[in-house]
Amino acid sequence: MNIVICEDDKIYIDYIERVLEEHIKLNNSNSKIVLKTETADAVMDYIHSTSEITLYFLDIKLNEESSGFDIASEIRKEDHISHIVFITNYGELMPFTYEYKFEALDYIVKSQTDEVERKIYECLDYAEKRQKIGYDKCLNIQNKRSNLSVPFEEICYIGSIKSSHKLVLYYEH
Repeated sequence: MNIVICEDDKIYIDYIERVLEEHIKLNNSNSKIVLKTETADAVMDYIHSTSEITLYFLDIKLNEESSGFDIASEIRKEDHISHIVFITNYGELMPFTYEYKFEALDYIVKSQTDEVERKIYECLDYAEKRQKIGYDKCLNIQNKRSNLSVPFEEICYIGSIKSSHKLVLYYEH
């Protein structure tokens, strides 16, 4: 599973990355952090350039015009399968995640330091479990390097490579 971290505090980005990397290594997971950034634009570019299922860890208030809510809104326009986890200092903003229908997997408040690491682990475990089980109406492909779920409606066709035991999947995006 691909993981994206968007956080405006460099120290906290490194903390989240370290927690995730330790858990991935401990569990021999094939999840990987594909993007860690302080800017919403980098995440927006990622959203528009991939169709892979992703676990997003988003800070709500960023040091720019866009917020984690803006990113979540864009994710949901493009992708209804990937998971969104908000990590923020602003616990009072949690009701907006329901109001805006972001379908967030979790809402982690940074000040609850004894809970943060455990909740990050739980989010990663849950997202990986969902991906391994597979999603309705998706073709789920798993190999040593990655997991990929492609909705059937996005598949154009599947072809074989001549004189090989491999298939090529052609799909939208």
